[in-house]
Amino acid sequence: MQFASCQWDPYAKSFLQKIYPSQVIDETKIPKLLDLLKEDILRIQDPDMHQPCQIVAGPHYNDSLKQRVAEALEEFKVEVHNKPIGKG
Repeated sequence: MQFASCQWDPYAKSFLQKIYPSQVIDETKIPKLLDLLKEDILRIQDPDMHQPCQIVAGPHYNDSLKQRVAEALEEFKVEVHNKPIGKG
């Protein structure tokens, strides 16, 4: 069993903020990920319950979405994951 959310506010955003406490999580910089969360194609696991915390497939994920998911994850890596600490 896992606990993961597709609801950006308050859940998914707060989960990302816990994983990246020194980053500014700005949804305007990760619109592709936000769209996939809203469509429940992807979910973000609760880091208090899952280590390592991950972005996982939601119930509406299917193989035809691989390219959209890859683009969203690349955008996330550039805008959040690989940013120097404190840069947003």
